Amino acid sequence: MEFCSRYGIRRELIPAHNPQQNGVVETKNISIVGVARAMLHDKGFPLYLWEEACNTTISLQNKTPHKILVMITPEEAFPRRKQDVSHFLIFGATMYCHVSKDMKKKLEPTNEMGVFVGYT
Repeated sequence: MEFCSRYGIRRELIPAHNPQQNGVVETKNISIVGVARAMLHDKGFPLYLWEEACNTTISLQNKTPHKILVMITPEEAFPRRKQDVSHFLIFGATMYCHVSKDMKKKLEPTNEMGVFVGYT
């Protein structure tokens, strides 16, 4: 409660299992699931990767400017500093992972090919 008042956050409690009273959150959830579904179907990925697709969607939306925040990102709004997006990759893109010396033999490759499915 003290945290909320310190940062000007208005806290509203609603009854459990009553999503009709929290339309903003429900709308955001629908948006996240819709983008995740599109990413999975676009790449032909299995549906069990839905969690990675949702987490990637949330990560990208948190680094995307919003009109309500005067065109800054949610991650910039709280710490008040510009976010680095140079590490962004396309969901489903081919990528290469480094294989450490202790995990390979002398003449084996130093990297393995994989598919990008989200940020850690």
